[in-house]
Amino acid sequence: MLKANGAGTAQWVRVLHDTSGLLSTVYLGPKPGGGCLVSGYVKGSLYLGAGTATPLLTAAALGSGFLSSFDAAGAHQWSNVVGVSGPSQYSFLNSVTINSTAADANGECYVTGSAYPPFQLGSQTVLNGYFLAKYDPSGALVWVRDALPTPGEAPQPVFFWPRTQTA
Repeated sequence: MLKANGAGTAQWVRVLHDTSGLLSTVYLGPKPGGGCLVSGYVKGSLYLGAGTATPLLTAAALGSGFLSSFDAAGAHQWSNVVGVSGPSQYSFLNSVTINSTAADANGECYVTGSAYPPFQLGSQTVLNGYFLAKYDPSGALVWVRDALPTPGEAPQPVFFWPRTQTA
């Protein structure tokens, strides 16, 4: 990750990597005050910087999503595994995909995505299809909503971007 100012000068750089080589589909989302949310797909441990000292998180299941929060200076605030895929006879199909992340003015984080097969997010089982999850500013899960696609329709990405208002 690289944060640059308006003139394009680098402010900070952070490197994320995992132990499995499956870190992929990484998205960045805005936070108030210049911070960012980072989400993606991971199997194994997720690390910040070089080496493998202390992982930010460890995802045991193939096809787990992750959500990490960084402040405006690039300091790591928190990280969570987003969903643990349930058992499937086709384990290579297990997938929790995060499509978008953003935070509101209060620092509450929102994550949209899709999943196959059903998976656990907190105490809720999210069905095949779409989901929207809300996390508080410290990274604790607040709620999850899910919706099934129309029969025969594959889940499609849902993207959102916070509206900026000016006075």
